[in-house]
Order: sequence, then structure tokens, then C-alpha cells
Amino acid sequence: MGGGTTVVEGSRLGMQMYGNDLNPIAWFVVQNEFSKVTKEEVQALLDDVEAEVKPQLIPFYACGGPNGEKGKMDAIV
Repeated sequence: MGGGTTVVEGSRLGMQMYGNDLNPIAWFVVQNEFSKVTKEEVQALLDDVEAEVKPQLIPFYACGGPNGEKGKMDAIV
């Protein structure tokens, strides 16, 4: 089953698909590919990730961010 490409695409085409894999990670990935989520849920998750990661990354960028953020080139180690 691997990453689930064949299973997912077949399902999108309306086929009844079955997958099998010894690797539990492959099963987990495919199971989540079939999960029903709303655009709002995805956006909320991305906002959470951005809020946590952006302050840690912005110092490594010399250019300004889309909201006027300024990085410092001397922060690169």
C-alpha cells in the first residue's frame, strides 16, 4: 500500500479499493489521507504551526515578511 497513491486515486475515481501493508506507518498515512477535514480545520492547524515556528525562523531571513516583519542577516550561525 505504501503511501496510498493507488488506493486514494482509485477511490477518487469511484472504485472500491482495498489496501494492505505490513508497515503500520503506511497504514496510518493512508488512513489519514481518507480523513474528512474542513478547510477551517486545516487553516486553524496551519495558523497554530505558523504562530509557533515563525518567531524562530524570521531572524534567519534578511528580507521583510508579508506583514512587515524584519529579519536580521547577522542571526545566521
